[in-house]
Amino acid sequence: MMKSVRSQLLILVFAVVLPALGIIIYSGYERQRHDVETTKANALIMAQGLGNDHENDVEATRRFLMTLARLPVLQNRDAAACNKLFRELLRDNPQYTTIYAADRYGRMYANALPFSSISIKQSNYFQEAVRTKSFSAGNYFIGKITGRAVQPFAFPVTDSGGRVTGVVAVGLDLEKYGRGFEKITQLPKGSTLNLLDRNYTRLYRYPDNDKYVGQTDLPEMIRELSKGPREGVFTAVGVDGTRRIFAYRQFFLEGGSSPYVYLRIGIPEEQTLAPARKSFLRNLALVTVSLVAAGLTAWLLAHLLIVRRLDRLVDASMKVGQGDFSTRTGLDHEGGELGQLARSFDEMAQSLEKKELDRRQAVEALRESEIKFKSYAEQAIVGVYLLQGEVFKYVNPKFAEMFGYTVEECLKNMPFKNLVYTEDLANVTEQIGKRLTGKDDFVHYSFRGVKKNGQIFDVEIYGSSSIHEGRLAAAGTILDITERKRAEEEIKRLATHDALTDLPTMKLAKDRLKMAISLAQRNQTMLAVMFIDLDDFKKVNDTLGHDAGDYVLKQVADRLLCCVRSSDTVARVGGDEFLIIANDVHIPKIAEQIAEKVINSVSSPIAFNGGQAFVGSSIGIALYPNDGQDIDQLIKQADKAMYRAKNAGKDNFSFANSG
Repeated sequence: MMKSVRSQLLILVFAVVLPALGIIIYSGYERQRHDVETTKANALIMAQGLGNDHENDVEATRRFLMTLARLPVLQNRDAAACNKLFRELLRDNPQYTTIYAADRYGRMYANALPFSSISIKQSNYFQEAVRTKSFSAGNYFIGKITGRAVQPFAFPVTDSGGRVTGVVAVGLDLEKYGRGFEKITQLPKGSTLNLLDRNYTRLYRYPDNDKYVGQTDLPEMIRELSKGPREGVFTAVGVDGTRRIFAYRQFFLEGGSSPYVYLRIGIPEEQTLAPARKSFLRNLALVTVSLVAAGLTAWLLAHLLIVRRLDRLVDASMKVGQGDFSTRTGLDHEGGELGQLARSFDEMAQSLEKKELDRRQAVEALRESEIKFKSYAEQAIVGVYLLQGEVFKYVNPKFAEMFGYTVEECLKNMPFKNLVYTEDLANVTEQIGKRLTGKDDFVHYSFRGVKKNGQIFDVEIYGSSSIHEGRLAAAGTILDITERKRAEEEIKRLATHDALTDLPTMKLAKDRLKMAISLAQRNQTMLAVMFIDLDDFKKVNDTLGHDAGDYVLKQVADRLLCCVRSSDTVARVGGDEFLIIANDVHIPKIAEQIAEKVINSVSSPIAFNGGQAFVGSSIGIALYPNDGQDIDQLIKQADKAMYRAKNAGKDNFSFANSG
């Protein structure tokens, strides 16, 4: 509640001046932000410019060293010629502190500057160039001869066989970047330039290089450089305690996975923000004077009714804030601006009251829906699941039972892949991904599941996209289709196999004969097609019954299989008719031997229910390619030959060409 007119007046005055104050604050903020962004952009442009210079220097150095490495004087390790050449090149390339060469053991044998016995074997750039056979960069050091900050670069020298025989290297003068940095006239006072090696050690700093060179960079700087992209901008306190806006750039050698050097430019933040702060303080002073003047004027013109009406509005707003959306102001809605405010407030309260009622109804409906869903899912005869982030958020008892787990085990962060056969995991992951990414709302697929005991079984999924805790999830039902697939396989098998003997039918026999003909044609061999008809089989059915007949047919099928090789085919093509396809028959005599074996085996008595059944066999033989070139012709010729054998006295065989 408002306790005095004074508080009301102060609020009114502040409300009047607030937009202007906000504009000033916003303008001041925008001015500072704009100045900072401009400084960041300029700093980054300067970093990019110096970075491009450095990259150009490094690329030129790489080409320079690659060219030197191919010269005969280096290939032949002519120390005197190399020394002379290096001195001449150093005069023409002042960006280098020295040029030198070493053998594959790291022993320096040539240098543009005077040198004594020096080994660079332990230098990382030497080892890297020898190991990778490519351009490499080393760590910063102070040249023993020149006394300047240097970064070495090396390139391998190889013989005609590609073996490394040594390296040629240069020392790049890092102070050249400081001299270039000094020439940038638009830099604010206190700006800095830093060059760091891959270990974040300062190779060079402008200004005060002697004071800071060789030191490891500050931890905060290292974090920003290591986590950021290849170039960027950040704000931090420098090694001298000054807060600066830093722009940096990372540099990589070709094929390198980590930077070998960092370049960083720093511009004092205080220098950037000073103009904007001065303007902001001036504008703020003007607003303060205006605020005092407006407050005195409002104090004289205000009316007591403002306090009373605002008190009621405040009281009503407090009740709404406490959750009582049924409260109203009770003020006249026609009383000017405060009346309009009261009307807006009452309408808002009424709208909130309705939304709260709708929310409660929606929550209740959702709760009832969840209860119904869980009731349905818990009693469902199919598995039901909800998957999110590769783990199950819900499974019903049938799902857990199907895989041999408890519901609790499934929901204890169990990855779905534990339930999928390894060879099917890629497909299942793809199907789940389609729903979790919103690509497909519905999927239908099957895979092989793995039970807790390791047993593999077939399952079928009907899945859809869902929402769980505000994120996409994969929901669905799962069915055990092991028996169904087994039945489907049996149906497929019965379509090509005789139900009684389990031998191939004529359809499958023709398919195999087609393949056998192709194989015989390719290998230039013969094959035999034998058409077999059982003699006296009708007597068995008539005297012993059809059960005996079926038993005899199965026994004959087994005997025929024993008469041929595993590569041959025995098929039942009629009631008492069989077909043999014998591969690799090099001479007709082999087919004759098989036929005799069949006749002897089939004619042996067959015991049945304490008695004996007797059948014989008449066999017709057609040879490929002599008696036919295709399937139907060979079978027809074998069938004709079989009838000749039967007419000749049964338990006999006949070749197709013997007629």
